[in-house]
Amino acid sequence: DSAYDLGSPLLRWDGLYVGSINAEGHIVPTITGNYDLGSTALHWNSLYVDSITAYGDITPSTDSSYDLGSDATRWLNVFSDSVETTTLVIATTGSAQIPVGTGPTVDLSGEVAIDTTADQFVFFGATAKQVITPKEYKSVTLESPTDADNFNLFKAPYPLTITDIECVVDPAGAGESAVVDVQERDGTGDNPATVDATITCDNDGAADDGALSNGPIDSGDWVSLDIGTVTGTVTQLTVTVTYTADAQ
Repeated sequence: DSAYDLGSPLLRWDGLYVGSINAEGHIVPTITGNYDLGSTALHWNSLYVDSITAYGDITPSTDSSYDLGSDATRWLNVFSDSVETTTLVIATTGSAQIPVGTGPTVDLSGEVAIDTTADQFVFFGATAKQVITPKEYKSVTLESPTDADNFNLFKAPYPLTITDIECVVDPAGAGESAVVDVQERDGTGDNPATVDATITCDNDGAADDGALSNGPIDSGDWVSLDIGTVTGTVTQLTVTVTYTADAQ
């Protein structure tokens, strides 16, 4: 077994026509990068291998005519330094992952990334780096609030989660305060449920404790503001509610 050659390095057969070849070793050219497997006129139908290591480009013979994989059989992962495409299509059950990290570098027009610390979609537009954030806010200023005042702030157009409540009274004053309770109400503005414990808004500002007991707001519900005890002569009260849109 494996003791004899067919031809030699000096004397080679011109053509070898066989129905099949069963090889138990490598098929290696005598000169690197010098010979083809098949030709432009005669192609192999299929090539079944466990792996391919290429030392040059993998280029189709005709532009935009052939697929890499198919709808039924896909490559698992493709690792590359860059991909240039005229059309990118994601299967309806799939997803695309873009670079993520803290303060990702986005410095060329068209580059995108996710800042996982700031929770922002970062992109470089025509001339500068910009961001899209899921955070939104509503802010209202009330003049001379009194105990038991109750106002609707806004109606939720989609499911959302309140993440922060900030408030302040008469920033130029001292010793004044107003207790506020931000609430969720149903679609008709009834049945209030507190979003968090009450907050005492004073002259240098106040905020929730960072752990909202009822932050999620249903689509179509109202977010309202209930005024409690007012201390001193409060001429204005400002409340800001920050929230994020929930994935649907």
